[in-house]
Amino acid sequence: MRRVKEKIYDHLYACQQQCGGYTGKDIEEIARLLDCNRKTIKRDLEKWAAKDLLFAELKYIGKRSIPITWGSSRAAASWGHVSKSITFV
Repeated sequence: MRRVKEKIYDHLYACQQQCGGYTGKDIEEIARLLDCNRKTIKRDLEKWAAKDLLFAELKYIGKRSIPITWGSSRAAASWGHVSKSITFV
C-alpha cells in the first residue's frame, strides 16, 4: 500500500507542477492504472490529506481542466471586453 501511495503522490505532484493542481480526470487516470474505483482513490486522498502533510499541500482544482489559449486575437479581444466590465470596489 505504501508504494501505491507514493506512486499516487508522485503522479499528483507532477500534475500540480504542470497545471497548478490535480483534477478529477487525473484521479480517473490513476484509478484506471491501478484498476480500482475512482471513488476509492478520492476517499483515500481525503483521508491521506487529513493525516499526511505532503498530500495536504496538493490542490484539487476541479473535475476537469479547461485549456485556455490566450494567443488568439479572439481570446485577447474577449479578455479586453471582460476586463472593462469588471468594477473594483
